Amino acid sequence: MNRKLLPTLVTALVLVGLFVGGAGLYPGFGSLRVVANLIWDNAVLGIGAMGMTLVILSGGIDLSVGAVVACSSIIMATLMERGHFHPVVATLIVLMMGGGFGWMQGGLIQRYGLPAFLVTLGGMFLA
Repeated sequence: MNRKLLPTLVTALVLVGLFVGGAGLYPGFGSLRVVANLIWDNAVLGIGAMGMTLVILSGGIDLSVGAVVACSSIIMATLMERGHFHPVVATLIVLMMGGGFGWMQGGLIQRYGLPAFLVTLGGMFLA
């Protein structure tokens, strides 16, 4: 077996073990509806994890992802609740704001050669 795949295999086995244990302890936990809800409710985490994977594979680090996601969700809720924006319009605004925030951090890192750790740490506190 390839030793590089061992952590992934162990993680999958733990996930399956926990799911089987939960299905044995709680009736209805093993239903397709619960599986779909787990995937649906954690989609944001999956998207963030894929983005972080790309950043790490490229040799960088981004500490501000969680703070930007939290700030974006608050801005989105505020736009829809108080600003009465349509959800599609609010989504586009928040995507542009998040993209602009990332673009500014990337620009600081690339243009001035600043360490990504410090720039994204500052971005985390700013968000």
